[in-house]
Amino acid sequence: MGTFKHPSVIAATGYPLHGDAIRVYLRGFYEVETVGHTIWQDGLAELDRQLLLTKPVAVIADDTFPYPPQQVARRVKTKLPACGLIYVDASPNIFRVLHCLEQGFVAYLFLGDQLAESLKLVVDMARRGERFLSPHVLGQYERYTMYRGLFTSLPKALLSIFKLMGEGLSVQQIVGRTGLRPEVIYRRQYRLRQHFGVESNEALLEVIQGVFEDTATALAKP
Repeated sequence: MGTFKHPSVIAATGYPLHGDAIRVYLRGFYEVETVGHTIWQDGLAELDRQLLLTKPVAVIADDTFPYPPQQVARRVKTKLPACGLIYVDASPNIFRVLHCLEQGFVAYLFLGDQLAESLKLVVDMARRGERFLSPHVLGQYERYTMYRGLFTSLPKALLSIFKLMGEGLSVQQIVGRTGLRPEVIYRRQYRLRQHFGVESNEALLEVIQGVFEDTATALAKP
């Protein structure tokens, strides 16, 4: 007679304690395998290996995992299209939230929200493909929905740069994400500054912060 085995979940984190916490929260419901917190192993290679070995129903990545969430999403969805993707962030940013949702994550959680009681429910929903935003992230998303008319009127090329700046990406990181030449990015940033009537990129970012950030997010920043 076979031994009953709980469904598998992968926790992709940069800190062992984060993986341990996820294991405790899901104990009795899911078997948790952790990847990403050993300096002598490539976290993405570990993820690839565990995807093949354990066939997880969900992957939980957090902001300490040393690889961008889009790389996690690409690897998971290529191998296991039905696997639920969950992201946990200590300092959520609405444009990073939007990017993760576009890449295939179905749940986005703020570390400051109470996760211990809700994580099992979130995994249950994620494996069914149902979206879940924890309360703090949902508040950001609702503010974005309310104010997005300020930005959706922008030409698509400018809107994409604005969102990437909102994620906190540098020009070099935007180059890596988009493949655009730096001079193209500088021109679009100049046009954005003209559009919003500000003189610097720092002032441009304040436009985002003034609309989308709140006290909890500001306090979470180092």
